[in-house]
Amino acid sequence: MIVWNRYEFTIKALDSLFSNTNHPYYLFLLDNNSEEKVKQYLKDLDKTQESSFCCGIDIHFRKRSYGVFKNMQKLWRIIMRKFEGNITYWCKLDNDTIVPANWLTKLVKLMDTKTNLDIVQADHLMLTPKKYRTKKDWLFSMKKEEVVIDNLSHNLFYNSYVGGSGIIIRNTEKIKEVMSRMNFYKKVWGWTVEQQKRINNGHNIAFFDGVFITLLDVEEDNVLNNEFISYYRHTRRM
Repeated sequence: MIVWNRYEFTIKALDSLFSNTNHPYYLFLLDNNSEEKVKQYLKDLDKTQESSFCCGIDIHFRKRSYGVFKNMQKLWRIIMRKFEGNITYWCKLDNDTIVPANWLTKLVKLMDTKTNLDIVQADHLMLTPKKYRTKKDWLFSMKKEEVVIDNLSHNLFYNSYVGGSGIIIRNTEKIKEVMSRMNFYKKVWGWTVEQQKRINNGHNIAFFDGVFITLLDVEEDNVLNNEFISYYRHTRRM
């Protein structure tokens, strides 16, 4: 999880993570030079008692703001060093993201079942690509596949836009190559451009409607709360 300011959001996001994750995980937090009260909150986290499923918490603080995507790359390198590259999946959340019950269990089961998948994005209210009027129109344009997880039917939408929060990524050689070599754009959609250009082969990236995450700054599809527009402008800076 990348953290940058948003004190109240950070508390809510981490509370939901600790309460709703029922699959063993190791939490890495990278603070992007937040205001002092956010840093102090992270420092005060109980690194052993927050959740019985949390195997550990590793917190890193940056001395200046590096932008969303340089920090994503930094976190990936921290994770790889910690486990010497010996991981199957890693996930990326932001500190405005509320996860539902069993979100990680479902995503891991999905990846275990659909071994063709390299990256999966959980469903959420979002800004749709400009050429589509609604998210429904956008999803309708994609190849769809039904998948059953825990006896419930869900949908995968292939060739989809994959954002930066609520994603699960398989630790493949191609992912390693992209994460270690890419130069992220200054624009907020840099990760999406790179993963579509370098990783997407038409059947390995999907949008999944079986897990719905809440982004605290999005009020409805295609509407970003005006209060947070300036925040996202800042994330474009490197």
